[in-house]
Amino acid sequence: MLYSLGGFGMPFYVVGLVTTLVALTLLFLVPKNTEVSDEEARPIIDKEEVKTEGKSLSLIDVVKRPLLMVPFLDALTCFTADGMVEAMLEPHLKNEAHASQGQVAVTFLILGSTYAFAFPLAGFVSRFPSHTGTLSFLFNFFPKLGDRLREHAVVLSIVGNLLVSLSMVFIGPLPIFALQPTPQLIYGSVAMAGTGYSLIGVSSFTRGFHTAISMGFADNMRTNLIVSGMIV
Repeated sequence: MLYSLGGFGMPFYVVGLVTTLVALTLLFLVPKNTEVSDEEARPIIDKEEVKTEGKSLSLIDVVKRPLLMVPFLDALTCFTADGMVEAMLEPHLKNEAHASQGQVAVTFLILGSTYAFAFPLAGFVSRFPSHTGTLSFLFNFFPKLGDRLREHAVVLSIVGNLLVSLSMVFIGPLPIFALQPTPQLIYGSVAMAGTGYSLIGVSSFTRGFHTAISMGFADNMRTNLIVSGMIV
């Protein structure tokens, strides 16, 4: 879209300006780091170590345990699909759907926007208590599904993978459907894909982390970093 309005350089000028403004804003919003002496920090560290007793998780531990590998393979499949879509979507839009440069830009904007908005929502749902009146009206029509979504992150993964699969079916679309590829059809497909990516990402981290804890590994920053690092 910016390319259509101002040529090749316009997207870089706009993104660079916005990034600079965000960086300057963070200087005023991020609180200053308060220095703490070793004597003051020691009781806090001791208390944290007591709370997080357990084995220390390593990458070898993850590879050796199939239950820990499943969430990461799920995330790997998800991001492989994302890489394929992003690599081949633009030529497909131009050659098959006869989309303009602006429509190509809108397609990628929809993909990123749905991912960004659905990710925190998926995180909220995965941690939502199963017995509460808050927002319960959202699950009135499907109460059992609502409970499963709130209690089991694996259901988020199933829904996410179904959405990604449907998006692949209609981005083409498959020859068995009497449909012609159009920008509007692809808009809806990438919206499903972006939502599916977010559900799979949240589910993979949640399952990986809780599986590690259930196997006796420590509930600490190291476990958190290894699980999140392998997914991201």
